[in-house]
Amino acid sequence: MRKTAVVALAGCALLCASLLVCSGAAVAGMRAGLTLCGDVVIPALFPFLLLPSLLTRSGAAEALARPLGRPARFLFRLPGAGLAALLLALTGGYPIGGRAVRSFMERGDLTKEQAGRALLFCVCGGPAFQIVAVGGGMLRSVRAGFALWGVCAASTLMLGILSRVRAPALSAGGGGPHTEQPGIHTPESTAFAGKRHTEYTDDPASGVLTGAVSDALAGILQICAWVLLFSCALSILRTLPLPGPVDLALSCVLEVTSGSARASATGWMPLIAAVLAFGGLSTHCQIYTLAGDAAPRYRRFLLWRLLHAGLSASLAALFVRVTPAILPADVPFVPRLSAAPRASAAPFSAALLTLCALLLAATRRRPEPPPSRVASALRQWRARKGAAKGR
Repeated sequence: MRKTAVVALAGCALLCASLLVCSGAAVAGMRAGLTLCGDVVIPALFPFLLLPSLLTRSGAAEALARPLGRPARFLFRLPGAGLAALLLALTGGYPIGGRAVRSFMERGDLTKEQAGRALLFCVCGGPAFQIVAVGGGMLRSVRAGFALWGVCAASTLMLGILSRVRAPALSAGGGGPHTEQPGIHTPESTAFAGKRHTEYTDDPASGVLTGAVSDALAGILQICAWVLLFSCALSILRTLPLPGPVDLALSCVLEVTSGSARASATGWMPLIAAVLAFGGLSTHCQIYTLAGDAAPRYRRFLLWRLLHAGLSASLAALFVRVTPAILPADVPFVPRLSAAPRASAAPFSAALLTLCALLLAATRRRPEPPPSRVASALRQWRARKGAAKGR
């Protein structure tokens, strides 16, 4: 029997035993995971999961990537789609980078090698999580949330610049698979060319929107499944008599929300920044699920996440040394999550109503096209044949 099969069998047996012995903790963990999905994950990520599919299916990705081509080649030695994926990751959150990189690769804007390299640094917590949830909710300081998001974004940009070392140079055309020279066809260009022209650019407006919503729904369900799994695992592990440092380390390594709450209770900004940059194993699983074939080897990805955590912690320590009063000294560090202000839902509500209007306009009843010549001739022949039988 192979070693992997033995390990898998032992893991399944341990999981079954844990669920039977700690059934109450498992149920409580699932409830906490469902609450986390409903209060934080779905509101923060679902709107941004729509963007990569909308951009690629509508053809707007090409218009977005064109002006980004020159800075992307200069900074990362990637086509403009690489910088577009980074911007989506910085604004949308951790798994959005994986979804964006995969969409651009399937469209033909990135090769598999370029997509794998882009995914090494297109990982960052979004402002909705870092500023509102961690800063305003856990630390009770929106300024601290802005500082954490800025530190993680700066270290992400530094990782992107570092990834250009030993990367092949790109031509002025951008370097994507569909920008190859005439007569030269790479495996990536031939594999994605047909899909790029048939699945995305030729979709009607209704197909673009419904396809993007379907992709976003599948993605958010996959993300919530990983959140529930790791929330259940953390709840079971906390039934053990673990020392405080071990419990803190497990929370930071396994799940970013729980780890951020535990790290925020210490009030140490470098630790909080490191936890946010690392993302947790739950976030890594979410990214790999959404990235699909675009994901690099996990050993390499994990090394870059550790490097990201170290860079963010160093920048946060430097920032605290420069501005020591970033956190309120008179407020105790009590981890809590607070919902975003209701006024912040107005832009998303307006965008959702606009998308619904576009869907209704695109799916309204259209006049039937005129019949072809063959259909008209067949219809006339059947009419003459029926008239002859009637006689």
